Amino acid sequence: MRTLALLLVLVSPAVGSAQTTKPTIVLVHGAFGDGSSWAKVIPILQNDGYSVIAVQNPLTSLSDDVATTKRVIDAQKGPVVLVGHSYGGAVITAAAAGAANVKALVYVAAFAPDANEVLAAPSAQFSAPALSSAQVSDAAGFLYIERSKFHDAFCKDLLQSEARVMAATQKPVRAAVFDAPVPVKPGRRSDPGTSLRPMIGRSTRSSNAFMRSASVRRRPKSNRVTCHSCRTRKKWRR
Repeated sequence: MRTLALLLVLVSPAVGSAQTTKPTIVLVHGAFGDGSSWAKVIPILQNDGYSVIAVQNPLTSLSDDVATTKRVIDAQKGPVVLVGHSYGGAVITAAAAGAANVKALVYVAAFAPDANEVLAAPSAQFSAPALSSAQVSDAAGFLYIERSKFHDAFCKDLLQSEARVMAATQKPVRAAVFDAPVPVKPGRRSDPGTSLRPMIGRSTRSSNAFMRSASVRRRPKSNRVTCHSCRTRKKWRR
């Protein structure tokens, strides 16, 4: 339950020890979800005195999601800590570029792409997860998770009753998102970064990643991070 408190201890050096005002925590959800994915996380941060905003990205394209997140960043008066889960990691990587008020990035089992890297490219190096075969596309090119497979493919560590609600409220993502390269050179590679990886490695729900068996770690010397939704391990290159 106190994983988030440790998270803020880890990222606080990036914000600056002389900073008297706590940073605003901007939370960015992944695919198939929305800002409510952070419903269990937000009260913990607020109780610790942080201002928190959960971005509501449209999931219509990477560029649309980056632009939406940038608007939220630009609206903040003070320092910002950006937190991205799964696909949200790609969004924060691009959205942070050129934003002087972004002091740290936190990747929660998230994509951490290099400049101009196509999001789906690293996944080709590994066996496909259950989530890949559980997705269905509609006539407009948006992906959903088939309801009968939702629990096992997306949130196996949650109760079936919780999974049914999540399946009913899932937000579709345009399939072309995963074929899009990160449009700008990431702007925060030289700053402290933090990667959080759930030990269970099953759920792609951000609140679940924090609240159930999450481990917090700095990016190790090998500079590897893992996206548990796509089982992708990849290197950071500075």
